[in-house]
Amino acid sequence: MADGRVPRYYWDSCVFLSAIEKVPTRVAVIERLLDDADAGRIEIFTSTVTMAEVAFAKFEKDQRALDPQAAERIAELWVPTSPVKLVEVHELIASAA
Repeated sequence: MADGRVPRYYWDSCVFLSAIEKVPTRVAVIERLLDDADAGRIEIFTSTVTMAEVAFAKFEKDQRALDPQAAERIAELWVPTSPVKLVEVHELIASAA
């Protein structure tokens, strides 16, 4: 952007679940946006509540067993080097979202 700021996006848990479950109609766009965030072209934010909401991917719910690959993909979303920035839940943030 001309003023030096980059676009900011808030992602709900459904975006992360689509990435983890590799939903064919969504995963390419999500991965491209994550690459853009990694490169500093955009910022992606999500609530700390999202961590709990994506703790069980569809496979895990259906199979009633922890899928190690899904668990690894989930854990990678919350590491400090992830392009996703976590924000605490607050009434003003919830209202704005």
